[in-house]
Amino acid sequence: MTTVNFENLNKVPYMNNYSGNIQFQEWVTEYIDFWSKQTPEALDSVALIRAVECTNGCVQYAFRDEEDWALDLEQTRLCMKTSMGFIKSKKLELSDGRVIECDPSVIDALNFVRDIYIRGFKNGDDDAVMQFYAQSLAQFYVLGRERLEKWLDFVAENLHDVFGDFFLNAGRNYIMRYLEVLE
Repeated sequence: MTTVNFENLNKVPYMNNYSGNIQFQEWVTEYIDFWSKQTPEALDSVALIRAVECTNGCVQYAFRDEEDWALDLEQTRLCMKTSMGFIKSKKLELSDGRVIECDPSVIDALNFVRDIYIRGFKNGDDDAVMQFYAQSLAQFYVLGRERLEKWLDFVAENLHDVFGDFFLNAGRNYIMRYLEVLE
């Protein structure tokens, strides 16, 4: 059975404060159990939302940090609008007119994770930040490389005009770093 190697968490950005934290480890275990009980359709929705969200996160951090590779303001806003629109509505509008909707069975859980994110990152609750990262690790663990690659490829094919090659690769690399803590 695959397990989470909590010591390897130090290799993942923003995780080095949590590797020895018992509460974090308990949350990871609890959330692995929760996400493992979801349907394949629900997990596909989670994988897609995380692919968009993490790619957008890379865009936003580059812009805030004024990196040389950051997108311009207009494109950065388009990335944010695309990601936040999807996270809030659970519907992703593609440039060809198709609309991808999240599986209804997972919407409450996705809203719960969003609430944790807001408490942590927007309201400064350090425990909620740790809980969000526990959710992320558990989600990536349950989703697995194959499913994540499938939906990252989907985002690359359908939202290339939004994110561009550099940030599509950055989002993929960010997510894959989490999978390295599995043994």
